Amino acid sequence: MWVEKLFLVGAVGFFSFSDPMKINVSEIQYGREISGFSYNYSPQDEMKYIQEFPRMAELLDKKPFNGKTGLRHDVETRCGFVAENPDNEDIIVAIRGTDGLRSFSDWAINFKQHQITPEYFAFTFGPPKKMHAGFYRYAHSMIDPIWEDISRRLMLKFSKSEGLEFDEFLKNIKISLYGHSTGGSTSQIMALMIQNKLIEKIKENSNKRIEEIYDHLKGNIRVFSYAAPKVFNPSFAELFDQMIGSENHLRMVQKSKRFMDPITMFPLGNFKHTGTLCRIELDEKNDRQQAGIFRHNMISNITPVHLKSCMDENN
Repeated sequence: MWVEKLFLVGAVGFFSFSDPMKINVSEIQYGREISGFSYNYSPQDEMKYIQEFPRMAELLDKKPFNGKTGLRHDVETRCGFVAENPDNEDIIVAIRGTDGLRSFSDWAINFKQHQITPEYFAFTFGPPKKMHAGFYRYAHSMIDPIWEDISRRLMLKFSKSEGLEFDEFLKNIKISLYGHSTGGSTSQIMALMIQNKLIEKIKENSNKRIEEIYDHLKGNIRVFSYAAPKVFNPSFAELFDQMIGSENHLRMVQKSKRFMDPITMFPLGNFKHTGTLCRIELDEKNDRQQAGIFRHNMISNITPVHLKSCMDENN
């Protein structure tokens, strides 16, 4: 399979990463708003949210999608949306996290913390590549509707391109994934699944080698995760940072002078974070407001004052 060959290419050092994602506080704030918007189910909830964050009303061609939660992953529910950024027509995928105390089936995903070797990816080399079972099943349940929507958008954009080959066309396409908590964890898995689909799409229309295809796609997929738990074992986390690029995953974690969001420290054991850590430091007022919810819900307005540091981190 392509993914096995591509990871072997990475293992012998042929990867060349894209330029680091420019750290833009306004873009991080925009992602925070999108991540929060994914939790809204009803038109009434959406309108209330838009009153606080009016930019959400400007999203282009917003389409919801469903996924499955629960102990057996048999509870179908709305899990997010696909849309386009009105400023640059980048494709947006927003995946919601756990729905508070309203949904036991959501919590069942979080507690399925045993590691599995996902059947979606094939590996026969190196240390075992494993990930969080609940997050993987959650992502797997929604890849089909998400990819169907993305593919529709890509074909529409391609039909309007001026004589470009499909792989050249894709070089200018950006897909940004956003999610809070479980949604942020699942977005990382979804990024790999979408990358898989894009490579398969290119292979249908090109004779390029796998490493050439990857070179075309580097930097196309970005992840903005907010207060996300860990997803991968160390071996898989390292491969994620090669495939997507640690510079293309901004991992926002909220902290105060004394405490850090504890949810981001889990699961314990043989798990490892990916991406570039961005610490969002709470001022005294925000810290008091967040104390009762363990600093897990992101503050409404992230400014340069709050964003103290962004750095590559492998932990």
